[in-house]
Amino acid sequence: MPKKALLVGINAYRPPLNPLRGCLNDVQQMQSLLQQYYGFPAENVRLLRDAEATRQGILDGLAWLVEGAQAGDVLVFHYSGHGSQVDDDSGDEWECRDEILVPYDHDWDNPLRDDDLKAVFDRVPLAANLTFISDSCHSGTVNKALTPTEIPRVLFVPPEIQERIAAKVARRDAEYQAFLAAEYDRLARELSPQDLAARLQELLAQILNKFKQNRFQFVDTRLNNILLAACQDVQTSSDAYIGGDWHGAFTYNLAKTIVEAGGNLTYADLISRASQGTAAYQQTPQLECPAELKALPIFQPFPG
Repeated sequence: MPKKALLVGINAYRPPLNPLRGCLNDVQQMQSLLQQYYGFPAENVRLLRDAEATRQGILDGLAWLVEGAQAGDVLVFHYSGHGSQVDDDSGDEWECRDEILVPYDHDWDNPLRDDDLKAVFDRVPLAANLTFISDSCHSGTVNKALTPTEIPRVLFVPPEIQERIAAKVARRDAEYQAFLAAEYDRLARELSPQDLAARLQELLAQILNKFKQNRFQFVDTRLNNILLAACQDVQTSSDAYIGGDWHGAFTYNLAKTIVEAGGNLTYADLISRASQGTAAYQQTPQLECPAELKALPIFQPFPG
């Protein structure tokens, strides 16, 4: 049952992107934790730092991570760096925007999209544990007041991309209103006025879901993907000066929680305890996975 990890940290972004300071410390910290507490062999932990972490370098690293994955494997992808958003180009996002990671050679015209990650993650069999830890921001519009010891891990979306997102949202809303009117007329012909009024909220929810399914080719939620994200999508993730050095506030508190617990944590425990330390940075970490995975021990094979 192999354990493999890809750890990506980027401090030295090229101008005009703002450099960061704690990302290399993050990946070194994660490397030590995975080897010391969870038995990841040194040869199975690959680090990409600064100029190594190009778009293609990250995709190649992810291909290595999932290559030959089988039931019982444990795979970890940790990313520390900038995050942002672009307009959705595949029509599969209700919000009309894609989340992106920002590699060393970031190009707004060829970003590293969540769709690119999904294409790799879909190669992992369902009986393998795939954990993605994202210590970055994914908000392109929200800022906050930062102290001199904090740097936001966010790349703000250029105005032209914000305009494209807004235009796509407007088109989506217009299409939905037309779809809603047609569906409502159909239901009004099929149901009595009393039934229609009594079930209106339920029917509206069904219509919205039907519209999404028609407009976007949604796929079933993967049962083995676990996401630990540094913050909500309306918050920024902090590169913070903590304990005499720079770290991602989220990664630092994940590590602190793991050490304090001697590695014995469930995913729910980990996110709950780490959140106590990130509150000072106005960050609310997120755990996204099927409910039954939250109670499982972190970075361990799934039960047979």
